[in-house]
Amino acid sequence: MMTTLFSISRWALLGLVFTLAALTGCANLPQNLEQPKVHLSSVALGTPKGFSQTLDIELLITNPNSVALPVTGMNYHLTLNGEKLMTGVSNQIPVLEAYSETPVQVTATLDLFSVGKFIKALMQTQSAIDYELGGKLDLTSFRLPLNFSEAGKIDLGQ
Repeated sequence: MMTTLFSISRWALLGLVFTLAALTGCANLPQNLEQPKVHLSSVALGTPKGFSQTLDIELLITNPNSVALPVTGMNYHLTLNGEKLMTGVSNQIPVLEAYSETPVQVTATLDLFSVGKFIKALMQTQSAIDYELGGKLDLTSFRLPLNFSEAGKIDLGQ
């Protein structure tokens, strides 16, 4: 009889340990995680590769949270004057430190048809190009990705 009582207590203790471990893990997750802001800093023509053209893009990612956000990777797209010109992915995103702005360099490749649309948009525009940058950040510590979107104008600086 004593063995059965000890066995039940051991299972109760084991259940309590698992419950406490789960609660401690949940307590470490930020309850009010704010979405990082991704801003387009610059876009420049990169090196041509065969029948394609690369764009060198600099993003500025702001982390408004009190915790660092380790990023596994991101995907992104850039639309200029209503034409989706490129998409890209990167797994070379640094840790987004708490309350900081992190510059991030990414490269996108445009195919021949997209380059034609891009040049046409440049030739038809005199002062500015409308852009929309969107995508998602996959965080190492969290299951849900953080989506981002920003729209604005690129001044051609005539």
